[in-house]
Amino acid sequence: GELRSGNNIFFPHAFSSKQRRGVDDLFRLNGYITKFQACVQFHLSEAAIESFVQKSFPRAVSLPSSTMIDIDTICVPLQGLFVEAIESRSYVDLNDQLPEALLSVDTDVRCIVMKFVLPNCLKLIFSSSEADIEKTIKESVLLATESIWISDQLVKKFREDVFEKTLKDFTLMTAQSLFENERTPEYDS
Repeated sequence: GELRSGNNIFFPHAFSSKQRRGVDDLFRLNGYITKFQACVQFHLSEAAIESFVQKSFPRAVSLPSSTMIDIDTICVPLQGLFVEAIESRSYVDLNDQLPEALLSVDTDVRCIVMKFVLPNCLKLIFSSSEADIEKTIKESVLLATESIWISDQLVKKFREDVFEKTLKDFTLMTAQSLFENERTPEYDS
């Protein structure tokens, strides 16, 4: 795959194209890539792997352990599960949702949940500012190895800020619609 002359290394285009396709295919298939695994498998540096992935998948992000994930493949499905868990006062079992390679590194799990999943869930639910979301996460979420708990305070805030307002708005809209549809010309002045 390479020709050396002193300090210079030449890689034939066919070889480097095959490496790039391999990295892209692995990332596309799994939604993540561990740079160390890819370095060994494709004989590339971490910088080259990161460059290939960033060019082909602009929404890919690096995690603390040098793993890269595709936000759309890994985080977006989790967001729906977290919103449902918050609304139903239940939980999300990350063991069923994340690949073992991601679950095995606590800092990666924490980063995925706290940086990429929960903030977007809270934006969807509460329409809050960034500062409010960060404060809510710090006060209301406890993340342990392979587990996440959401406090009663967060559920209470959801009920007060979202559910009750939505129910009130819906009730008023429905009542107004019924009232307008039931009026007859003889009652109008």
